[in-house]
Amino acid sequence: MGILKIAITKGKDFIEVNTDSPEDGGDLPAEVYARALAEGLKVLLNAGMGKITSTLMPDEATRKAEAMLKAKENLDNLRAGKLKAARGAGSAKVAGVIMTEAMRLARNLVKDEMKRQGLKVSYVAASEITIAAKALIEATPDIVKQAEANLAERAKVAVTIDVKAIPIDQGKVDKAEAAKAKKKEQLSAKQAGQTAVVAKGKAKKPAAAKHA
Repeated sequence: MGILKIAITKGKDFIEVNTDSPEDGGDLPAEVYARALAEGLKVLLNAGMGKITSTLMPDEATRKAEAMLKAKENLDNLRAGKLKAARGAGSAKVAGVIMTEAMRLARNLVKDEMKRQGLKVSYVAASEITIAAKALIEATPDIVKQAEANLAERAKVAVTIDVKAIPIDQGKVDKAEAAKAKKKEQLSAKQAGQTAVVAKGKAKKPAAAKHA
């Protein structure tokens, strides 16, 4: 296959890998190449399943059936040479603040649709609503455009009040500080326990046998 440029996301660069056989000067032994191919196919065959969630499809059998149909569709596309460009280093990314607003809009849309269909939003885990919101954004890119428009309009509004004059709720402050102290105490106890276990293990370690 020749040289492939593999994106290293955090390095924001690429590494070149020669995928020819070792006899032809390739970098990868046959077993490593087979594993790399399997891992790549796993990603490709599982692509596009963002809508297959317990929120959108409560029935497990339905979810499994839809997932297998999508996987077979992905395989047919691969056989036909159809492959969507992978997002990697250098590809366009949506700014975090825009995606945050898009997720807010998408979550509200999901909740509104659930209510319209007579479903209790309070009965669904927030994580499931987030999964459904991500799937909705993937299926409806216009949500991101709406988020951009919202932020642009919001930036035009000048805040003319003194926000420092807004009274602080001391009860909330005390609650936050107490939670912070408790977390620190639990972390210290955990670290102390780990130290004790290590010390106990060392104490039980048998002494080396002496030879005459």
